Amino acid sequence: MTNAHVLSGIITHFAVQLPVVVVCLAAGLITLNKWSQAPSAARWALLGFGLALLMTLIVPITQAAVGRVLIHSDQSPQTINLVFSGLGFFWSLLRATTYLLLLVAVFAGRPKYTPAPPASMSQA
Repeated sequence: MTNAHVLSGIITHFAVQLPVVVVCLAAGLITLNKWSQAPSAARWALLGFGLALLMTLIVPITQAAVGRVLIHSDQSPQTINLVFSGLGFFWSLLRATTYLLLLVAVFAGRPKYTPAPPASMSQA
């Protein structure tokens, strides 16, 4: 596998991730614009969208680098599969973390909900 092939794979992955990049950048700008209205929620949202954006960069680079190292080593196919499965699990944990951060952003800084007392039934 040549450097050109690795670079081509990374560029292809970035192209596939373009919608995620655009949404994360737009969400970041909107969040910064709304910061004064809900600073606590904005902080969590920026962390969530920032991690999602960071993952669009680090995942393909790491996958390509690890793949290149493993291909040039004398590792068995089972070992290579195990390494990529571990990486896949790690990426999944990071993705779950983005969802968790965004969930916290939804509820951060909101007042506690207290339901209204039920209407009186004696008026009937």
